Amino acid sequence: MPMPMSGDRRQHCLELADDPDELLFADGYDEAILGIGCRNGEEMVLYDTARVVRLLHRRDGMVLDEAEEFFAYNVLGAWVGDRTPMFVRLVGR
Repeated sequence: MPMPMSGDRRQHCLELADDPDELLFADGYDEAILGIGCRNGEEMVLYDTARVVRLLHRRDGMVLDEAEEFFAYNVLGAWVGDRTPMFVRLVGR
């Protein structure tokens, strides 16, 4: 089944999760959600790294270098526990 667009992505993840109350989301990046992953038995939300950077560029007006640096430091570098969202670099992008 294809992933719904934007705002529906978060809801779809909540519906897919075994324990939706435990999912953590990176607020403001719903359109970059890929789905649910699992690490050491813990589910987490998966995001497309390239989409997050493009979103920072387009939505927040950052130049690409600035968006990549902001992402690396403020988003990718954040750890909020075992269910911290995972950011994926897709093959071919």
